[in-house]
Amino acid sequence: MTIVEKLQEAIGMTPTYTPEERAKVRAEAMDIAADVPWFSTILEHHIELEEAFANVKEAADESSRAEAQQILAFLLTAHANAEEAIVYPMMAIVGEASGAKHAYGEQAMAKMEMVKLDEIPVKMSKDYLEKLEEIRLAVAHHMMEEERDLFPTLAEKASDEQNEKLSVKYDEEFTNYAGEPDYEDDDAQDAA
Repeated sequence: MTIVEKLQEAIGMTPTYTPEERAKVRAEAMDIAADVPWFSTILEHHIELEEAFANVKEAADESSRAEAQQILAFLLTAHANAEEAIVYPMMAIVGEASGAKHAYGEQAMAKMEMVKLDEIPVKMSKDYLEKLEEIRLAVAHHMMEEERDLFPTLAEKASDEQNEKLSVKYDEEFTNYAGEPDYEDDDAQDAA
């Protein structure tokens, strides 16, 4: 974490990144993740979360926005639960406890903010969109830290056995919350 990011965090400001900076970090993370299945899966989930935030924002009416918000909350919780159950504890095991604690805190805050978002009664209001954007920026910042610093460090410090365990256990934890993917249903939808 840079000095500027630490200062921004200390005063409660979430740093922002240009699309170019974000793309560079994502590309570097994907290069590392090519040989680290748990990291690759997490990157896929990060992309799905970005799409879910966009779907909520772009929803055309109250009903579709509420439905898109439910999907976002579901994905965010499944992803966070899996990271909190296996990835962050492994960070502590390899000597990165400070980063793990920081990441836990950010995810707890995101969950609380999602409840506040749900409490906004008019889903098409300016207040709703402002809260959604506040959460999206915080989650984007969190993902940037994971992709740029936390997870490349974990992938490097973890043994081959620990990286394998992370891959198996992350998938198990995500599935425990989200259930098994229904590929048959996806194939039926693709054929339609």
